[in-house]
Amino acid sequence: MTYKTLKKKQKGKVGQSEAYLFYNTKNAYYGFFYGNSDTKISSGQKVVLITKMVSTKVTASQMKKYFGKPVAWHTYKAGKYYVRYVNMQKGKVEFQLGTNAGLNAYYSTDEDGTLTIK
Repeated sequence: MTYKTLKKKQKGKVGQSEAYLFYNTKNAYYGFFYGNSDTKISSGQKVVLITKMVSTKVTASQMKKYFGKPVAWHTYKAGKYYVRYVNMQKGKVEFQLGTNAGLNAYYSTDEDGTLTIK
């Protein structure tokens, strides 16, 4: 999905991280690689990562049942995209859905550095 399409569908605010510009909505964070600007997302840029926090518990065996063998730490192939989960405190799980490059560039404090999907 492009930024232009996303912005039409959901209100949000643009923010920065180490690897992305994020469009933060009440439902999720949408990541876009930095383009020509470090503060603005161009209308044609495509989403490379979506993150969403939900109240639930997830196990590796549940994920394996739906997606098969993991391709990296808590990361599974889902069609042409990848899905990753991180169990957080207080019964919350962060799900990340994105492209190979999108997930590989995401820095996570639950591991030592960035994810590597081969």
